[in-house]
Amino acid sequence: MNRQADLHLATQELQDYRVQYSGNNHDLPDAQTDLAPKFIEFIYLPLSIILNRNGPPAPPLPDQVLQKIFQATALLCQQWWWAMDYTAWEQLFRLSAYLIGGSKAGPGVSLAARSEETKEAAALCLEALLRQRSDQERPSWAETTSDVRMEYFTSQAKEQNRFPMIGSAIGSLLDATESDKISLRALSFRIVGYLLADYVPRGRLPTFLPGVVGKCCRVAVARKTSKGWEASDVVKEALTVLKIVIVGSIGDEVCEEEGLVRTDPTSFEDIANMASLSTSGISVNNVSTRTDPYAFQRTESWLQASASQIHNAINSLTPILSHPTTSAQVALANLSFSLLKETLRTIPTLQPLLLSHLLMFSVSTFPSLSNTAKSHLESLFTSPKCASSPLDILAKITQENLLALPSLILARSDSKVERVCNQIEATCKLSCDPVLSNCNFGVGHLLGPTGGIERWGLGLLGVVELALPSRHSSIISQSAPVGFIMDDLDKPEHPFPTTRLRYVEETSTQLAVERMLRGLGAAGGVDALFSIEWFVEVATAGRGPIETSALWCAARIYEGIFGTVLVESSIRAEEQGDRMGDVPMSYRMTADARRRLEKTARTLVKTISELWEMDPVEREETAGNPSQTSDALTLYGDSMLPTEHIKGLDPLVTVLDVRNRRNISIPSAGTQKTSRDAGETAKLHAALSLQALSISASVLGPRFPPLLLYALYPVLRSMVSSDSFLASTAMAALHHISTASAYASPANLLLSNFDYALDSASRRLLKSRLDLKATKVLVILVRLVGKDVVQRAGDVVEECFDRLDEYHGYSVIVEGLVEVLNEVVRAVEAEEETADVRHPSGQPDMPAAQPSIGTFIEWYKQRTSGNHFKDGTEDFGPAPQRAWAQQPQPDDGDPNVRPTSLSNDSPKPSITQAPISKIIRRCLPFLTHSSPLIRARMLSLLRSASSVLPEHEIGPAIHLAWPFILNRLKDSQPFVVTEAARLIESLCWNFWEFMSSRIHQDVWPAYRRMLESLEAGDRESALTARRQGPETPYSHSHRLYSAMLNTLNSVFAAPRERNWIKDEMTWDIAVKCRRFLSASANKELQETAKALYQNLGKQNGDLVWLVLCATCGTDPRQTEAERVQGLPPHLRQPKWDISANASIVLNSM
Repeated sequence: MNRQADLHLATQELQDYRVQYSGNNHDLPDAQTDLAPKFIEFIYLPLSIILNRNGPPAPPLPDQVLQKIFQATALLCQQWWWAMDYTAWEQLFRLSAYLIGGSKAGPGVSLAARSEETKEAAALCLEALLRQRSDQERPSWAETTSDVRMEYFTSQAKEQNRFPMIGSAIGSLLDATESDKISLRALSFRIVGYLLADYVPRGRLPTFLPGVVGKCCRVAVARKTSKGWEASDVVKEALTVLKIVIVGSIGDEVCEEEGLVRTDPTSFEDIANMASLSTSGISVNNVSTRTDPYAFQRTESWLQASASQIHNAINSLTPILSHPTTSAQVALANLSFSLLKETLRTIPTLQPLLLSHLLMFSVSTFPSLSNTAKSHLESLFTSPKCASSPLDILAKITQENLLALPSLILARSDSKVERVCNQIEATCKLSCDPVLSNCNFGVGHLLGPTGGIERWGLGLLGVVELALPSRHSSIISQSAPVGFIMDDLDKPEHPFPTTRLRYVEETSTQLAVERMLRGLGAAGGVDALFSIEWFVEVATAGRGPIETSALWCAARIYEGIFGTVLVESSIRAEEQGDRMGDVPMSYRMTADARRRLEKTARTLVKTISELWEMDPVEREETAGNPSQTSDALTLYGDSMLPTEHIKGLDPLVTVLDVRNRRNISIPSAGTQKTSRDAGETAKLHAALSLQALSISASVLGPRFPPLLLYALYPVLRSMVSSDSFLASTAMAALHHISTASAYASPANLLLSNFDYALDSASRRLLKSRLDLKATKVLVILVRLVGKDVVQRAGDVVEECFDRLDEYHGYSVIVEGLVEVLNEVVRAVEAEEETADVRHPSGQPDMPAAQPSIGTFIEWYKQRTSGNHFKDGTEDFGPAPQRAWAQQPQPDDGDPNVRPTSLSNDSPKPSITQAPISKIIRRCLPFLTHSSPLIRARMLSLLRSASSVLPEHEIGPAIHLAWPFILNRLKDSQPFVVTEAARLIESLCWNFWEFMSSRIHQDVWPAYRRMLESLEAGDRESALTARRQGPETPYSHSHRLYSAMLNTLNSVFAAPRERNWIKDEMTWDIAVKCRRFLSASANKELQETAKALYQNLGKQNGDLVWLVLCATCGTDPRQTEAERVQGLPPHLRQPKWDISANASIVLNSM
C-alpha cells in the first residue's frame, strides 16, 4: 500500500510539473518558472524511493511506470544540472545507462527486456545529464557558468576508476542504435557524441575507434532497414559521431602531438625543433600517457592500418550521395569537410574521395546542400594550411575523370557517368569563382592549345554518339508537313528539339554531360576557343557520327564560353543546368577577349554556312561515310583508356569478351551503317550546325545582321526539309537569331534583310550551284514575310521569270518557281482591302430598276426641250474638248501650260498590282507547257490574279491568252480542264462586260460539249451509276461541274439591261443543267443549280417554268387533279427526281 501511495504521489507531482513544461523536452523555462534546487530535490524524492524498491524481492516496475519516472527525471535535470552534486549525477548516469543496456548491462532480472519507449525515456535522462548548456539557459539562482559546471562533471568522469562506467555506457548506447525506433537510434548516437567529445580523454579515444566507426557506417547506410534508406536524423547523428571519433583519434593535431606526423617547417627554428625531436625520439604526450593505464599508445604502424580501415569505412558511405533527404547529404558534406581539414596528413588517401563528395554536392539542385558544399570548398581552398594539397588532388581527380569518362559511357553506367560529369562541372565552377581567383585549378588549360585536346578529345568523340529523339518524345510528328510547322511560328517560345546520346539512357545523365562541357568552356574562357576551332575542323571533314559529335561538343563548349543555354523542348531551363552565374560570362570578359570571341563567331558562321555550298548529291554521298577522322581516332582513342596491368597467364578470350569490345573508329566501308542511319546522321549534323549559328547570333547580338548573307540560306533551306526534326530546329534557330539580333519577329528580320535572302536563294538557282530546294526556300521566304512582301514582290517575280526562261524545259524547277509566284499572289490578295472586291456588273449587287410607264411619259414631255441631257453627264469617250484651232501651244516660259492629250491615259497599277501585272504578262507562254501540272498551275495563277488586277490591266493579257485558255478546256488531263473552267468562272464574276461576248461565242459551246461528254461518262462511272446522277464529290467531274455552274450563274446574275443573252442559249442552258436539280446529285451542286435557275427565272420566267414542269410531267406545286396538260413530252425525264428543287425555284420566281 505504501508503494502504491508513493507512486500515486509521484505521478500527481509529475502531472503538475508537465503542465508547466508541456511540449519539447528541450524547451527552456523562463525566469518566472525557475525551480529552486530544494524544490527539485523534493519532487525527485518519491521518484527515487520508487526506483530503490525496484527489484528483488519486490517485483520489477512496469515499463510504463519506469518510462514516466525517467521522463520526469529528465525534465527535472534540465535545471537540476546547475546545482546537482557529482554523486547524484553519477547515480542517475549509471541507472540510465543500465536501463538502456538491458541484460547486457549487468546481472539482474529487473533490467531485462525493457520496451523501446522506456529505453528512450532513460536516454532522454542521460542526455539531460551530459548535454552542454549555454549561458542563456542558466536559471536565476545559478551562481556558476555553464563552462564551470561542465568542467566539474567532465573532470570527475575522466578519472581512471570511472572509465569502465563510460565505456559500458557507450557500448549500451551503440547497441541501442540498432533499435527499431528511429528516435531512439538518433538519440543514442547523439549521446555517444557527447560522451566521446567531452567525457573521454583524447588518449583513450582510439580504444573506441574500430567499434564506433563500424557501428556508425553500418547504421548510416541502412544495411538492416526494410526501407533501404536510414532516417536522415539518424544519419546526421551517426556522421557527427564519426567525425568526433576519427578527428579525435587519428587527426593531424593529435598525431602531430604524438610525433607521428610533422608539420612543414616555415622557419629555421622549426627545423631546429624537428632535429631535436628526432634526436630525442620522445613526444610531448609520451610522459602523460604512461601515467594513464587506459591511454592508447599511437604508433606509425597503427596509423597506417587505421588509415586504411577508415578509408574503407568512409568509402562505404557513398550510397548517402543518393539519399532522398538533403539533411543527410549535408551531414556527409560536413563530415567530408572536417576530415579534409583535420586529417590531411594522417589519411592522405582519403582526400580524393572526400573532395569528390564535396564536388558532387556543390552542383546539387538543392540550395541548402549546394551552398553548404560551396562554402566548405571556399574555406578549404582559401585556408593557407591546406590550400596546395587539395588543389593538386583536384587536378588529379579531373584528369582521372576525363580519362574514365569514355569507358563509363560505353559501359552504359549512367549513375557513374553522371557522378563523374558533376565532379568535373563542380571543378570548373570553382575555377570561375571570383573568391578563388588566386587558385590555379588546372582545368582552364584543358581546352586551350596546351591542353592536349587532340588526344582526349578524340576519345570523347568516339563515345558521344548522337541519335534522333524517339517519336513519342518529339514535339511534332516525324511526317508533319512544313505548313504545320509554319503554323507554330507565331508562338512566343520556340525551343530546340532534343537530341539524345546513343549510349546514355537517363535524361539527367545527358544533361550532366552537357553541363560538364559548358563548365569546361566557362573555365577555359577565350582560351577554349581553340577547342571550338578544333571541333569544327573535325566536323567539316564529313557527315559521319564523329563529325556530328564534334559539332555537338563544340556547341556545348561554345555555350559555356558565352554563358548561354539553348532552351530545348520538354526540358525546363532549370533542368538544363545553366549554372554559369547570374551574369553571362561575356560581360565579365575584357575588351580584347570579347573581340576575340566575336572574331571566332564570325569565322564560325562563314565556315558552317559553307557546308550548304556543297552540291546536294555530294552532300548525300558524304553523309555517314568514314572520313580522315577515323584514322586519327583509332590512333589516339585507346591511349585515353587507363592501362590495365595483369599478372600471370594470358587471359582466355571468349566469345562474350569479343562481343563486349567496341572499336572506337567509324565503321569501315565494308561495315557501313544503313542508309537510314546515314540519313539520320546527316540531319543531326545539319541541326547541330544551326545550333552553332544560333549561339554565334547570341554572341554577336545586334552586330550579327551583316552575317545573314551567309546564315539565312542554311536556316531557310532546313525549314523546307521533309524531316520534322530538322525543320523544327531551323524554326527555333530563326526565332533565336531574330531575338538575338534585336528584331521583333522573324518576319521583320527577313523583311529587313530580304535582299540577302533573295540573293542567297538566287545563287542556288544558277547552273553551277543548282539546288532543287531553292524554289521551296523562296516559297517559305515569301510565306514568312507575309503581306509585307508586296514591297519587294517585284524582285521575286523578276528572279522567278529569269529562272523560268533558263529552266523552262525542266518540270521540277518550273513547278517550284510557279509555286513561288502563287505565294506572291496570295500575299498580294491578303494586302488588298475587302472593299475592292468586284461584283459581276462592276457595281454593288442591288435589284435592277424595273422600267415604268411614268419614265416614258417624262421623257416624252422633255424630248423637244433640248435640255434632257443636262440632268446627267454623257460620256463621249476620248474626244477633243475644244476646236482644233483653239488648242493652246506649249510655252517654254509658262510651266503651267501643258499640251492636252487627246485621250484619257489609263491609271497606272498600284504598288501591289504591279508585280501581279508582271506575272500575268510573263506566264502566258507556259499555258502550253508540256507538263500538265505546270499548265494547271499557270491557270490557277491567272485565276488568283483576276481578283487583284483591274480590268484595264488584265484585259489585254486575257485577250492574248484566250485561245490558249479555250484549248485547255480540251486538255487530256481532267485537273487542267477544271482549272481552266475555274479561271473562266473567276473572269466572269469579276469582268462580266469583258467576258459577255466570249461566253456566247466560245464558252457555252465548249461547255455544252463537255456536259454531254461528262454525262455520258457519268453513266459509265461506278460512283455515279448507283443513283443515276453526279452525287459524289470524289469523281473527277464534280469540281468541273461546280466551275461550269458557277460560270453560268454569273451570266444570269448580271443586271438584265446589261445582259444580252439570246433565247436559244437560255433554252440550252435550262435544258442541259436540269439533272443537277436531281435529289441524287451532290448537295453542293444542287444549291448551285437552284441559284442558277433562280437567276435564269429573273431573265425569262416562262422558259424556266416550261422546262421544269415538262421535266417533272406537271407543275410540282400542284396536285394530281390539277395536272397541267400539253407539256412537251420529249423533255420528260422520270429518272430525275427534281420535284423538290423545282418547287423551290418556281416559288422564288
